[in-house]
Amino acid sequence: MLVLDDADRVVESTAPAAAALTDLRDPDEARQLTPEVALGLAALARTGSPAFLRTRSRSGQWLSLTASVTTPGRVALILQSAAPPPTTDAWRARYGLSAGETEVVALMLAGRSTAQIAAELVSSGWTVQNRFTSVFAKTGVRSRRELTALLRPAG
Repeated sequence: MLVLDDADRVVESTAPAAAALTDLRDPDEARQLTPEVALGLAALARTGSPAFLRTRSRSGQWLSLTASVTTPGRVALILQSAAPPPTTDAWRARYGLSAGETEVVALMLAGRSTAQIAAELVSSGWTVQNRFTSVFAKTGVRSRRELTALLRPAG
């Protein structure tokens, strides 16, 4: 765990958190002491929004970061080792998705809209929607947001 003050300076830190922070830091930004990912989470926490994510460090380790306001202006950031996100093959096998269903889900997770997915797969929007309907039935979710949360848990 580490604590940032209202100027985003690290004022308290455990040794493991300091090491994880160093592993997240961009080596090309020597003057920046706190990585952008930590600053972004701190800013989000100060708005009262949930502030958590899973990210990969420069060494390849997966980390879960959670930020919350502790006192006015101060933000606690908890950095923990995390499991990597499930692979396409893992959730395809777990939910019994077809190749076409897996393609549309992978493109959705990459941020594509229905129209973009249809264009990329040279398919119709109806086909994409039908595949999502099938995926929702197989996974037990009712929306893309729920599907994203299922396949990319916070950490």
